[in-house]
Amino acid sequence: GTFFADYRCSLTKEKTSQNITIYGHNRLKDTEFGLIPKYRDLEFYKKNPIVKFDTTYQKASYKVFAIFIIDTQKMEPDVLEFRQPDYSSGDEFMELIKQVKRRSIINCPVDIKPDDKILTLYTCYYEIPDSRFIVMARQLRQYETPVVDVGLAVKNPAPLYPDRWYKKFGGKKPKFDDTATTTKS
Repeated sequence: GTFFADYRCSLTKEKTSQNITIYGHNRLKDTEFGLIPKYRDLEFYKKNPIVKFDTTYQKASYKVFAIFIIDTQKMEPDVLEFRQPDYSSGDEFMELIKQVKRRSIINCPVDIKPDDKILTLYTCYYEIPDSRFIVMARQLRQYETPVVDVGLAVKNPAPLYPDRWYKKFGGKKPKFDDTATTTKS
């Protein structure tokens, strides 16, 4: 039941990874990470768009920007590695952001820049065996206030779910045209 950071993450005084992944169980309703799957609900997100994560060296607030479900089985062709702690370039980091926003259940009104730091919260998800529920948030920038215009948040009409989601609940996997910013069905 103890929370822990991904072993690849650096949380030292000298260096903090660009993407810190924290793992935790949600076995108990409103303790541990039991609240994390509630981010599927738009109203819950609107009431809780900011998360806090403090270390020995830093106290920080983060704006939630992506909420999604992944399959832990490596059967799918589009398995996304979103727990990488550091990125070799801003382009590589922004590609990750594009991919997680495609999967996000809610379109969150939070911008991301190539040099931002993010927090990834990773927990169990029981609707599909071997799946996980992920919430990603961007660290507040220097001089930025902890305010999100949640009135602009909407449910994503076509998030990209794992293949086993469609097998269980139906629907069609959305197709994305990388040359445009719209989703095709």
